[in-house]
Amino acid sequence: MTTHPSGTTAICLAIAAGDQQGPACLLSAGGETLLGRLVTQLRRNGATRVLVITRPEWAAACARTVDGDVEVEGQAALADALARIADVADQAPGDLLLTHADVLTHDGVIDGLVADPRVRSGVLSTTKPMPGLLCPRVRISRGRVVASESGYHRVEAHNSYLLGVCKIGRLDLGEAAAAARELSGLTASGLPDGWSSEFADKVADRGAIHLAAYAGRYALIEQLATVATLPAGFPDPERLRDQLASEYQIGVAAPAEALRDDPLPMLVVGLIRRDVVMTSTYLRDLYWERPLSAARAQSAYDEMAGIDEDEVLLDSAVKATDGFFTTFFVSSYSRYIARWAAHKGFTPNQVTTVSMLLGLLAAIGFATGRPPGMVTGAILLQVAFTADCVDGQLARYSRQFSKLGAWLDSVFDRGKEYVVYAGLAIGAMATGAGSGIWFLAAAALALQTFRHYVDFSYAAQQHEALAASVRGSLKAPDETDMSSWEGQVTSDVAGSGILERIARSGVRTSVAFERQPWMKWAKRIIVLPIGERFALISLTAAFAGARTTFVALLVWGAVAAAYTTTGRVLRSFA
Repeated sequence: MTTHPSGTTAICLAIAAGDQQGPACLLSAGGETLLGRLVTQLRRNGATRVLVITRPEWAAACARTVDGDVEVEGQAALADALARIADVADQAPGDLLLTHADVLTHDGVIDGLVADPRVRSGVLSTTKPMPGLLCPRVRISRGRVVASESGYHRVEAHNSYLLGVCKIGRLDLGEAAAAARELSGLTASGLPDGWSSEFADKVADRGAIHLAAYAGRYALIEQLATVATLPAGFPDPERLRDQLASEYQIGVAAPAEALRDDPLPMLVVGLIRRDVVMTSTYLRDLYWERPLSAARAQSAYDEMAGIDEDEVLLDSAVKATDGFFTTFFVSSYSRYIARWAAHKGFTPNQVTTVSMLLGLLAAIGFATGRPPGMVTGAILLQVAFTADCVDGQLARYSRQFSKLGAWLDSVFDRGKEYVVYAGLAIGAMATGAGSGIWFLAAAALALQTFRHYVDFSYAAQQHEALAASVRGSLKAPDETDMSSWEGQVTSDVAGSGILERIARSGVRTSVAFERQPWMKWAKRIIVLPIGERFALISLTAAFAGARTTFVALLVWGAVAAAYTTTGRVLRSFA
């Protein structure tokens, strides 16, 4: 069962115009307005207060389409909307959720952002190309949004797109209010230097792309206009002009007007430049759309209805970064166990505990040292690993996240592995094949512990470097140069000529190889992740004995350690 934070306040921004002389949020999709559908989703996700901020001329129409518990306010200017958001942030008793009121999306999309306690503050994003002006570009590193754009700010080297849903945690509301007030002040009387030209460049670029896509139809109109009398069946030039004008309005003019007055991406920029940690929840294969015409609203709803949300959520429960063995040999069936467990009411922590108990039983089987016990231990270890995959997939599928669960999963993963090492050594001693076995076991444990230490310390260093980076002023349309830390650990000797060039060449080669699917999976196998380690332990223990298991772990582990360490050193100098 999904749990929700108490006291969530939701602000719906109804600023985009539809094609029916009103806000796009009042377009109908599936027999209800986009705004009405969104409010229902927000209520389902624990929103105790819903406020709609719109243009003054649209306030009455919006109020008529929602229940009396939803507040509707008209704000005449961008500065006013930002000031109102600041006031709400100051008063909010819990998390604050900002979203565009014309979003059409699956229930699980908003649920995934709101219900996940690991996301204190964050945004919804996608890596899929989202052309147009309604999806500002963002750059994400190690799960954190490090740069974003608005109508007046730009981002370099983007790798994702902002989808207009932003969660601000209770502990970050003060920074959000301060950022919103600063932005309100900047836009209250004119715009800072460079903002107008930045906005004009964005609209011009999008307009050029749009016109290029319709160049053939524009040329046809010109040709038809030169014909005195058109034969029967030829398209009417005036009708084509009207169609093209409508397409331009929906594709460029209306999105540009919405972007010009959109406080949401501006607030995201403000939060990032105030060093608020903004993480990302990815859309994956769920549906998202901001339709600006009645026809598109209904067709988008039909497209969404044709997608099995439960099946997509189940597929999304599998981590995209899992190793080869986990992805192709375990997750292909463990996800269905996770769905069964969810329907039966099991919690991820319960499954994690079962996984640990199975690991203990596997260690007991290995401790016998006899072939039946070794085979039994190997099988139980794989069952334990399957349960270990199920707990995370169950958490993501059912939105049952907790810090305790994350801690238990990490501790029990290490615990299973280390008790298995002990069981294998005890079994070897029991059968008289234990000469030097404890040394091998200790060496394997030490190597794996060292690898974990390096992994965690490297990640911590990345986050520290990220947190220490200097952000630019909100007045600046461009972002502060943050290439010095992006995905790297800054070194005191970085920039030392030939070493730096070698490092950059190595990093570029690695990135190029990553684009090849076979190379991507090869790299994931080389680093000996937990799935490959447990498979290696099971196979070698069952067929060759404990000594072979430890030797294999040491050899492959050493190769993996050398590979990852080399890569990180190169990135440090790059």
